Amino acid sequence: MPHARPFNLKDLRHCLLLVGCAGSEVAWNLRVPANEASGPWRAMFKERDPRVEGWTRDPQDERVAALREKLQRSNCMPNLPVFSPLDPDYNVSAVASFFHEHGFVVLEKALPELMLENLKNASGYIMRRIFEEDPEGSFGGGAGKLPHRYSLGDASGTKSNFHLDAYAELVDLPTTTPLLQHIFGSIEYLAAGSGGDVVLAGAIEYQSLHPDAIWGVLEGPVAEQEVPPAVTINFVLEPLTALNGAMRVVPGSHRWPERPPHLLEEPDWMQFNTLCPLPAGAAIFRDNRCWHGGTPNLSENFRALPNVEFFPPKANPSLGWLDRYTMPWDVWQRLSPLGQYVSRHVVAPPDEEIPGQDFYSPGAILNIMPFLR
Repeated sequence: MPHARPFNLKDLRHCLLLVGCAGSEVAWNLRVPANEASGPWRAMFKERDPRVEGWTRDPQDERVAALREKLQRSNCMPNLPVFSPLDPDYNVSAVASFFHEHGFVVLEKALPELMLENLKNASGYIMRRIFEEDPEGSFGGGAGKLPHRYSLGDASGTKSNFHLDAYAELVDLPTTTPLLQHIFGSIEYLAAGSGGDVVLAGAIEYQSLHPDAIWGVLEGPVAEQEVPPAVTINFVLEPLTALNGAMRVVPGSHRWPERPPHLLEEPDWMQFNTLCPLPAGAAIFRDNRCWHGGTPNLSENFRALPNVEFFPPKANPSLGWLDRYTMPWDVWQRLSPLGQYVSRHVVAPPDEEIPGQDFYSPGAILNIMPFLR
């Protein structure tokens, strides 16, 4: 991790109040209209949540209060199955079968306390850098480029955070690696990137359901692929609740050939099929074909879900996921032998500088992919 003053998420909460810190208002900002991201996204991306059009980003707004009550009442997935790799009865083969059937699975206690704390600090460091440029939380990020949301990958000058030890070490964990090997049926899979998403307090909009289509050209229809064309693991930093913007998923949708419904067409069971409550340290495995989307964050703190993205053996992913270096040699050397092996396509040669390393901006992705401008 770069030499910067330690920055814990608990410290950052002081910057997430209405009054803000150093003049910032990065939560519940009344000056940021619903659905209106700033920067280049305003002209390019037209995703909107029409149900909140004209609302004020105010926790005291009657419509926001009604939404809060609705989320508290209905928002968490009923009987959400959670597996523990530390349980003596844990069966990795059965958990992999659950994943293949439903397109997602949740493991609790995936991160030990020290790794969890290191990941919190690294994510807090990234967010502090982002807020230096976007103190109002208005730039927009992630799918749909809605305000009060960011992509931890798109905000990095390398489109990844593998230059931070706390992110790089996630490629090989005793709790997650056995399941990845069962899912891909091989140890030849590839670690491709590390990003994640952040939703600020005061994000009143729903993010539309979508797959993360990062797999590139495939032989045959994507829904018919037996091996997932990409798998993402999100790591839970703070407990996920009905109110703090947890992810919702549609089980089985990774096998559906049709497009996800628009927000206005989405049935209630999809809207409230949210992965909560979940404890800190949990890992959410997701087949990237599985429909998922963000929910409103009506709490007082932001919610971050760092991730690592993996591809199957011989993958040819789109948009240059494996054709540039994102992990410095010295970081790579500190990984386990298996971690080094699965990261073999993203590690830079010794002493080679990685362009964009440790550069953070809400729109850093535009430097890598200028066609998005």
